Amino acid sequence: MEMAIDASDAQARKASIDNFLTSLSPWETMYARYAARKRKFPGQCFTSLSDLPDELVGPIISQLCLEDIFNCFLVSRSWWRKLKNEDVSRSLCHHFFPGLLKTETTKPARVLFLEAIRRYQRRHPYAAKDKRYIKWNTDWSTETFSNPISPLDDTSVPRNPFIDNKRLIVRYEDGNLAWQPNPTTVIIDNLRTLTRLHCPLGMFMASEQMLRLVTVTRSLVVIGHSTMFDPNSFFSTASIWHLVDKKWETLSLPGDCRECYATGDRVAFVTLQGKVMIWSWGSQATVLDFDNPMCRSPCEKSGEEEKDGNRESYSDDVREDTPGILWHRKRPDEVYVVFVKRIGRAPDSDYVNSKWHWDQRGLVDLGWWWPVAFGLPTDSYGGRFLGAQFRSHGDEDYEVDSMFIATSFNVLTETFSQRIFSSGGDATDDCEMLYSGKEFTANNGLAWDDFLVASNRQGLCYPWTQQVTYRADAKTKYRDPKLERPEYPYDVEDAKTQREMLKKVREWRREYSFSERRSDHGITGDEEFFLFLGRNGFEFWSFDSQINLVEEGNKV
Repeated sequence: MEMAIDASDAQARKASIDNFLTSLSPWETMYARYAARKRKFPGQCFTSLSDLPDELVGPIISQLCLEDIFNCFLVSRSWWRKLKNEDVSRSLCHHFFPGLLKTETTKPARVLFLEAIRRYQRRHPYAAKDKRYIKWNTDWSTETFSNPISPLDDTSVPRNPFIDNKRLIVRYEDGNLAWQPNPTTVIIDNLRTLTRLHCPLGMFMASEQMLRLVTVTRSLVVIGHSTMFDPNSFFSTASIWHLVDKKWETLSLPGDCRECYATGDRVAFVTLQGKVMIWSWGSQATVLDFDNPMCRSPCEKSGEEEKDGNRESYSDDVREDTPGILWHRKRPDEVYVVFVKRIGRAPDSDYVNSKWHWDQRGLVDLGWWWPVAFGLPTDSYGGRFLGAQFRSHGDEDYEVDSMFIATSFNVLTETFSQRIFSSGGDATDDCEMLYSGKEFTANNGLAWDDFLVASNRQGLCYPWTQQVTYRADAKTKYRDPKLERPEYPYDVEDAKTQREMLKKVREWRREYSFSERRSDHGITGDEEFFLFLGRNGFEFWSFDSQINLVEEGNKV
């Protein structure tokens, strides 16, 4: 009975307060706000963040961004102590840095979160410690990279090989930059130790097959044997060189392969025949057959969906990519096979719960447009990029509310996450002009934390994306000053609907043979380095103040 009376009294007090506030004049309302901020009311009448229980801080944190958390640390010591609470710190780690608590189990959550914040601030693209431009140089040793092996001790490597800039292949992972200037030369430059190794290809020169660099890891270099020297050519035989043991292993693949996924001492080859070959150095290979009904893709439709009336028009625009591979960061015996279902049109409807829901919003997969390659790391805590979709609102105005929705998978927490990158505007605004010889004509990029770093991509079909960099910050935009706007076969204003526009895009794309695979030049990197790769050289950004490169060329 007393509780009912207290509740009625509270409601009556709230009603009287509401009536009082509605009777205030604008000047009186401003004074009340000023008095509330200055705490002129008697007692602790307002609740602060430090007064809330830890259980309520978590839902509040999910509505904030990292910049808001930085500001909360600076409000007062009580707020600082509240955010350093172990339970609150764990909530912060789970929300902003998924997988962080899996990387370190000995440190408390508050220490991990503060260290992660420092890394996040240090990893801003415009906060790089060193920025150097290095020209491609095939000498045995250069001013930047020294070769620990004497030239007389390795006669299988040609001296001063030529550079074919038009067919240059470049790969990077975990500090090793591998590049192939011509069909008979592969060079590995270690960005941490600033050493250079020439891959000994002399034993394969007698073969009629061409050798092409496929990928590189911390300890392996994968070379594919194909019939032509083309970055996108297929190969059925792979030779693997160990950078530490200086030994070769040759594998016969169970089909035609174009790409492989490697990390450390492990390599996975995905063939067009529906097989995945998983191999690690010093062990036997394992082959998975995806034609087996037990390995049926989760993206395949059931029989009931096949009978749907709209299935015929829907199936023409849906295709499933060859599965991709993600490696677990800590457990070498675990691998994730990823199926990606791509939608090649801009639908005006969504298929949800066995029904079609019509909507004006368009959500279309433009993997060939999105600059980030599959499987690249997106953070330091197990995030791996899966794919991106382009979303725009409206029927005719394609520049309003346009964004990319990037999906990633964390191999440590086994959870999916999405991040939105909106248009950063014209790259001619607040961008660094690149002088002659430093053209980054790339069609891929790097999404790291909250930043998407991308340079211009040659031959895009939409004029408004020709000079656009999709990033959360606009301080490091690059463009090629000599890159001319291509002659477009149609005007965007002539496209009245999204469906009509996408139809023209597909026709124009087939005409110019766009590639959906990763480019051999572009932007790549990890938690230590950013690399801007071009035909004449590459720009090297280091976030470690201990690394000091000897410059070969002009300084940024």
